[in-house]
Amino acid sequence: MKDALKMKLGLGVILSVALIAGYYGCGGGGSSGSSAPTAPAQVATPSPANNAINVVTNTQISWAAAGGATSYDVYFGATTTGWTAVLTNTALTSYTPANLARNTLYYWRIDAKNSAGATPGLNWEFTTTPWGYYTVDSAGNTGNCASLALDSNNKVHISYFDATDNDLKYTTNISGDWVITPVDTGESYESSLALDANNKIYIAYGYYNGSSRELRYATNGSGDWVITPLDTAGWVGSGVSIAVTGTTITQTHISYYDETNGNLNYATNASGDWVLSMLDTAGNVGYPTAIAIDVNNKIHIAYRDSTNTDLKYATNITGDWVITTIDVTGIVQNGISIAVTGTTAAQVHISFQANNKLQYANNVSGGWVVTNIDSSTGSTGDYTSIALDSYKCAHIAYRDSTNNELKYATNETDVWVITTLDTTGDTGLYPSIALDSDNKVHISYYDNTNGDLKYATNK
Repeated sequence: MKDALKMKLGLGVILSVALIAGYYGCGGGGSSGSSAPTAPAQVATPSPANNAINVVTNTQISWAAAGGATSYDVYFGATTTGWTAVLTNTALTSYTPANLARNTLYYWRIDAKNSAGATPGLNWEFTTTPWGYYTVDSAGNTGNCASLALDSNNKVHISYFDATDNDLKYTTNISGDWVITPVDTGESYESSLALDANNKIYIAYGYYNGSSRELRYATNGSGDWVITPLDTAGWVGSGVSIAVTGTTITQTHISYYDETNGNLNYATNASGDWVLSMLDTAGNVGYPTAIAIDVNNKIHIAYRDSTNTDLKYATNITGDWVITTIDVTGIVQNGISIAVTGTTAAQVHISFQANNKLQYANNVSGGWVVTNIDSSTGSTGDYTSIALDSYKCAHIAYRDSTNNELKYATNETDVWVITTLDTTGDTGLYPSIALDSDNKVHISYYDNTNGDLKYATNK
């Protein structure tokens, strides 16, 4: 009896132990226990993308979160040799490197980590833009209608409108820093700047005199700024453009719009005195205008015919003024700019906007050829500025009004290449371009978000 009871008790203990063992997974009878942790997945989706070019120097690098990762180590530098992490154990998926140089190749890698270890990432790389962006004047709302030119030492000179103080201003980096000078007080607008062979400054601009708008002219040719009202008849002076020539005595040429009569007007002191002329009176013509002088001191003017929405061109290369309508399909709008090259026959290059697109016309082949440069969705080219390099290739600065960006196009590789430059805020208005003796590009423009005069260069 006792032996039988002992056997029952012993059997019950064995069954209980077996059940408990099965419940906790011992002996393979139940569910398995928690597995050991594993290393995280490899990081992917880099931004900037691998092998990206023209990356801005204030860029932020980022990546997609890796599966299982709890932190990351960031490697970054201009070389991968002997590099160490610049940031460790960060839970973030972004990093902003400091003091990036322009036009430089950088490498980066992200290692994903957790308690089980680290998974090294791939080596990625990008090249920063050759372009630098600078704020020249940020005092109030300033920088409208800027015009840029370079002197014989490749120093920059810019005229522009200060909307806060209603002043015409001028700035230069001759000394190394930007020095700003008020030129004319009162309500000035739409300036155009040129330099003579002695690096003296000449500015044509519109000015509101309290009852009407007039064309004015400012120069520091004598050492001090001298301001001269040129045309005070009605509302004139908008759409203004200036060019100068001469080595001993500077001859100034100005095209502008007569709003009262809807005419294209022209002013010059080539004879010694100022002479004002109406060049085109057929309909409402002359806004905006752009003027250039060839090596034979002949004048070339591109302008808009608002009545017929055409692009027109006037020149005195034959001695008399000859006006041509350039065959452009669709509606010609704003943003007209002109540049001229050639030693015997003048070769004319014009940038402009038509049908909300940046377009380009030239007569290099003898007849006018019109090319659509930027067909991006939306509106491009409502402000343009063109310049030619020493190889006679065209460089155009312009605004993308759909994306509020400053853009740049050139055909220096025989095909048009478009680069998006400044994309910060609402920017790129009133661009003005010039090339230096090394064919480096200089652009002034207006930042509408901050009300600033800005300057971009790839020098």
